Amino acid sequence: LFASQQVVAGGPWAWVGCTALAGTVGTRRQGHVYQMPTMQRARGTAAAVGILMLSLVFDAAQATSPTPSPTRGTECSKLTCSELGDFDNTLGDSTVCGERDAASLGGSCSGALNWTAAQSFCEDAGARLCTSAELVNEETADTGCSYDSQLLWSKTECGDGGYLVAYGDSTTNGATTTCYDGGSTSYSYSYSDGGLSSGNAYAACCADTVACAPTPAPTIMPSPVPTSTPAPTGASACSQLTCSELGDFDNT
Repeated sequence: LFASQQVVAGGPWAWVGCTALAGTVGTRRQGHVYQMPTMQRARGTAAAVGILMLSLVFDAAQATSPTPSPTRGTECSKLTCSELGDFDNTLGDSTVCGERDAASLGGSCSGALNWTAAQSFCEDAGARLCTSAELVNEETADTGCSYDSQLLWSKTECGDGGYLVAYGDSTTNGATTTCYDGGSTSYSYSYSDGGLSSGNAYAACCADTVACAPTPAPTIMPSPVPTSTPAPTGASACSQLTCSELGDFDNT
């Protein structure tokens, strides 16, 4: 926003300019300044102040937009390995533990299920689905349910609505991952030689040895305080001579 004024000696004229984002108010456009009477100058200044206030309100509204909350299922486990108490931490990464049928998971295997049900199977107990890398790293290998040779859901997204699956024991069955539809409990895969593989997908759960850091509260920027416009000086707001000094101006 640009606003300026200057009294020109020898007459009741003032240099005035007001330019704002929404357009041009007053008499300044693209670097040019024109003359206008004092009354018109005052109106231009008032319009510029109004535009300034609207701009400050708009900026304040943008500054107070809250930070979106993270999506459930994308962070570490709700409970740590020690809090769960019966997750195996002897395989893979020492900061991750895994299980398939621990008492904390209800003491039973998941059975064939879709991705959403697999996520709930783990998260309802305070654990989480493993990432595809963790499954390949055998975080849940040899933890029950005879799932070492089965494909297990991971939390790693792929394609449109799909998630990667991997074998429970990658050393024996292959360290590969495949993208399957998260809404289905079964899968089918066509090999290049014409063969067809099909079966079900199951759940195995992971947890972390260290709790997640709490999500920080969104930062709300304070609204800026509008800068007051100084009152016009006597020289620019009033006539140079008073009515009595002029002597012949009508004041009736």
